[in-house]
Amino acid sequence: MGGRSHIFLLILPSVVMAIAVPALTLYYVAHGLELIAGTVIIVFGIIGATVLGIVGIGVSSEIHFTDTNTESQSLHILRSAERTMLEEFDDIISLLDEIKDTLSSGDDR
Repeated sequence: MGGRSHIFLLILPSVVMAIAVPALTLYYVAHGLELIAGTVIIVFGIIGATVLGIVGIGVSSEIHFTDTNTESQSLHILRSAERTMLEEFDDIISLLDEIKDTLSSGDDR
């Protein structure tokens, strides 16, 4: 997915919020909601949509501009941790084999 479509998907909720909250509030104002309450809801809805859009752009730029070297280092650390874990599993398997041999030799007596 390209950078522009990434930004669009992160900003989409704020655009929907900026359109839906005022539209629904105006509908309810037309059907009996107080005008002052409707105005407050619309203002806070638009402020919330703006903040959500700014956070979306910030997250998008952070995702887009991450350093691939850091990802490579993380992958290297993960691989070495998996190698160490596999070596420990091999040690556990050999220990279990020894226990099995000991128990089976005890059954022969």
